[in-house]
Amino acid sequence: MFTSQRTIATKHFFVWLPFAAIATVCALTTFIVAQQTIRSSANDPQIQLAEDTALALQSGGAPQISGTQVDMSKSLAAFITVYDNSGSMVTSTAKLGGTVPVPPRGVFDYARAHGEERVTWEPERNVRIAAIVTHYNNGFVLAGRSLKEVEKRESSLGLITFVIWLVGLVGSFLVITFIPDNHV
Repeated sequence: MFTSQRTIATKHFFVWLPFAAIATVCALTTFIVAQQTIRSSANDPQIQLAEDTALALQSGGAPQISGTQVDMSKSLAAFITVYDNSGSMVTSTAKLGGTVPVPPRGVFDYARAHGEERVTWEPERNVRIAAIVTHYNNGFVLAGRSLKEVEKRESSLGLITFVIWLVGLVGSFLVITFIPDNHV
């Protein structure tokens, strides 16, 4: 009797396995697509700020930007920093610990070669910035803002996706387990 029950349980498990695989692929695909949509939309305001500022500077405007100073570690506000061609800061609406951080040299190199670079920048532990660096004839414009809220949304998405995946796995296993043996 015990061997027969184990055989049935094994049969149920192997019938359930493809459903588990499908649920896993669907959950991962949904998470990846939604996460990438959330993260890429975090760049939207910065794209406009960087391109408009670079266009004004390219047209001969002075590298003067206005706005309140943004503390990169606390504020969710967008900020702009202008760097010269060597990567030295010219002006900025951002501060981090009293100074204006400079992104890694490779960011400028890539932006110089391709016109623009879009990066997730962590100038300090627990300070993550969605940054757009646009190259213009005399330097670079970096527009950025905190990813704090975006990362909260991504965490919520991950939790929701996990719960739905788990419910799908358990639910499909229960359905298959309670199918009469002559249907398996």
